[in-house]
Amino acid sequence: LALNNQIRFGVRYFDVFDPRFLDFAVPVSATGTMTFNITDYRSFIKMNRLIQFDKNDFYSQISDAVSKSVKGVIANCPSDNGIPVLQIERKILNINELIRPHIDAICADYGVNCKRFDLSTIEIDKSSEGYAELRNVTASQQARSIEASTEINIRNLDEVQQLNTLD
Repeated sequence: LALNNQIRFGVRYFDVFDPRFLDFAVPVSATGTMTFNITDYRSFIKMNRLIQFDKNDFYSQISDAVSKSVKGVIANCPSDNGIPVLQIERKILNINELIRPHIDAICADYGVNCKRFDLSTIEIDKSSEGYAELRNVTASQQARSIEASTEINIRNLDEVQQLNTLD
């Protein structure tokens, strides 16, 4: 019956794929906290049939659902929201907001009110082979793109100079 109850959650490494390069699985993990309260303890006890409420018991009941929601949203962010896997950590605020409705629904199923959901880290395993391969591919693609753009700009400048000398 405390005003706020807080539990930590963690989702172990799972593979996330960049939709542009589906051959490279990048391991990602996530951690954070949930703050919730019980607004109607009689309904909560009736719904959950608990004699005594313990945060750890509650967490063990909802941990699979929370993990599933966090994994599902993060794994689909690159394709659904155009977030490159290598930049997924930068979009933690956006991803937190995408996960929140799922967490609210889970909490409602268990008779609690989710006051806050805070995704604190999205961690990429930068020592993994998939990360190294994806980084190399995207870096070389970016370098080629910059080179091509530079060549086009130089050609355009040359053409403009030639047109100016004709005038």
